[in-house]
Amino acid sequence: MAHGAGDYNNYLMGANNGPSTTHWGFLIFAGAVMVTALVFSKSAHNVIKTSVNLSRQDDGEEAYGTSRISQGTCSCRAYSE
Repeated sequence: MAHGAGDYNNYLMGANNGPSTTHWGFLIFAGAVMVTALVFSKSAHNVIKTSVNLSRQDDGEEAYGTSRISQGTCSCRAYSE
């Protein structure tokens, strides 16, 4: 077994107390990969489009339909408070 010989009480986490040192080039590369993935990902575009549509405050075309039961429940709760 690796460090600790299988006993989890022997694993030390003292190394996590210090600052991490990573070369800035790796961080720039990782950021570029993430931005590229977001730009070319169709699912990421759909998530952004959905979040923008759901955050609209004005009346407009709803992306998701509602049932009469849910509309009735919401309107009853609004009037009861």
